[in-house]
Amino acid sequence: MKLYPHQTDCVADLHKLFRTHKSVCLAWYTGAGKTNVFIQWLKEVIEKNPEVRIGISAYLTNEIREQISGRLTEYGLADKFQVFAHGLPKVMVKNIVVFNPQSMYRVKLKHQLDILVI
Repeated sequence: MKLYPHQTDCVADLHKLFRTHKSVCLAWYTGAGKTNVFIQWLKEVIEKNPEVRIGISAYLTNEIREQISGRLTEYGLADKFQVFAHGLPKVMVKNIVVFNPQSMYRVKLKHQLDILVI
């Protein structure tokens, strides 16, 4: 997916901010493209560090799970993510894991992650 110039600038800013800060908040108006910016940033982080482990915490209704999976797939990350949900394996084998917040402690995910996205 092609980003607009303001989105490309934001991706670059995220890279800069994470060099000097442990946490960053991406807040923008509705429709600005936060999801596109964020997923492009994730893609670049994985390209630079193929061993990185990223957790995305979300309340996973079927709709949300499909939405997140679809967007990651659109960006060419289909083979880089997995979903932790009831009845699915709880061993992190991909770069990105999408999970319900309570799973982080039940599965001890916090010890496996380099980056946590809430």
